Parts: sequence; structure tokens; C-alpha cells
Amino acid sequence: MSVYAKEHFSSIVIFCLFIVVFLLQIRKKNDVIRGLQADLRQIQKFSEDHIRRVNSEADKQKAADKKNSEGRKQRLMQEVTQLQTEKQNLVIEHRENEQELRRVIG
Repeated sequence: MSVYAKEHFSSIVIFCLFIVVFLLQIRKKNDVIRGLQADLRQIQKFSEDHIRRVNSEADKQKAADKKNSEGRKQRLMQEVTQLQTEKQNLVIEHRENEQELRRVIG
């Protein structure tokens, strides 16, 4: 083998080694990228699950608040009706007392 051929062969071997090292680096970077993508998918799934749970809890709380509000409204309406009846009875009683006083005085 001539000196030129040996040098050319050495250059080819060095170039091939460089390519192998380069490909190994690319493989490592691809592995890192795949790992990061898996992490992102896991975070996305966790986030979606969390959002679903929060929305579900909010819906439950909203339903409970509505039920409590309706119950409170019903109680207040009954109280208003009762107070209106009491007021009407007091007005009638007051008028009767007033008429009695006018009869006694008059």
C-alpha cells in the first residue's frame, strides 16, 4: 500500500469514526427528546385530569349552592307570607281597637 493510500485510508477511518460519534450524539439527543415528549404528554394528561376534577367539583358546588339558595328562598318566602299575615291581622286588630275607642270616647 502506498503512502498516499495509507493516508487516504486513515482519513476515511477518521471520517467514519467522526460520523459514528456524530450519530451517537444524535441518538442521545433523540433519546432526550423522546423522554421530554413523554414527560410533556404525562403533564398534559395530568393537567387535563386536574381540570376535569376541578370542573366537576365546581359543578357539584354550584348545584349545592343552588339547592341551598332555593331552600333559603323558600324559607324567606314563607316568612314573608307569615309576616304579611301577621301585619294584616295587627292592622285589623288596631282598627277594631280604634273603633272601640271612638265608641267609648264618642
